[in-house]
Amino acid sequence: MGRTPRRRWSPQRKESSWVLQATLLVALLFIVAAALFFLQSEDLDSISCPKDGPKSVTAVILDTSDPLLPHQIIAFKKFTDSLIRPPRDGEIVTANSDSYNYVPKNHLLVVYEIADKTGEPRQLFKQCNPGNPESRGMRGKLNEGKILANIRWSNFTNELANVFPKEILQKSAPVSPLIETIRYVRRAEFPSTPELKATEQTAGVIFIVSDMLQKSDKLTHFKKSLPKVEDIPAEFALDLTGIEIGIRYLKSEKYKHLQQGVRPHFTWWRKFFAVAGSPLNRPLGVW
Repeated sequence: MGRTPRRRWSPQRKESSWVLQATLLVALLFIVAAALFFLQSEDLDSISCPKDGPKSVTAVILDTSDPLLPHQIIAFKKFTDSLIRPPRDGEIVTANSDSYNYVPKNHLLVVYEIADKTGEPRQLFKQCNPGNPESRGMRGKLNEGKILANIRWSNFTNELANVFPKEILQKSAPVSPLIETIRYVRRAEFPSTPELKATEQTAGVIFIVSDMLQKSDKLTHFKKSLPKVEDIPAEFALDLTGIEIGIRYLKSEKYKHLQQGVRPHFTWWRKFFAVAGSPLNRPLGVW
């Protein structure tokens, strides 16, 4: 019998073997990295926000110095629904659409009632959107059970719905310290001005649901003429750099003479926010 001829060593064969091994190693590392990414659970705090902080903040200030009228309550309910209702598939979101108000997953939603005569606003709600279970991606489904996701979503939506009982929307008060409340919320919920200026990012939005009639000891709109924006006391100065302002203007027959006509009331606020570093780029909502 003849011997089986030995295969000769070939540099090309050795190189091909190394290439194959390297390719398999890269593929294995990719699979492991992908598995770790998808299976890594989200590190959330007690209000469903990421431990390293929310991605942005949406703050709502509700003016309860006068009762909301029935049509304003309906508009307010629609507005609060828009904060937690994601855009529909294929919907083109514009600044004029309700979906523009949407607070996405891992973004913070906080609601305050305007300050009363004690000078401090009352926080009514504070939670990050945990994400609608019906719109979870593959990673979300792998990381979080459906029951837990439903519990978080239900707690978020139910608590928001329950913070606006009839007695809140029908309150009245002798003062309306709007600017003081805006200043408080800005300091309590948003990054500092130096941080925002350094990053040149938008930190979020403050929505103000109000008749916009400022009334406190040192600044009021309830006089024959509005004070000049440039002449208001220095303590009312605000720096809203990086924070958008959205106004839901409550029209009132009771204060018709103060809100319109020869008194350029909304123009006053437009100047005020421009000086504060946040021109009113969001469309005005009038209820």
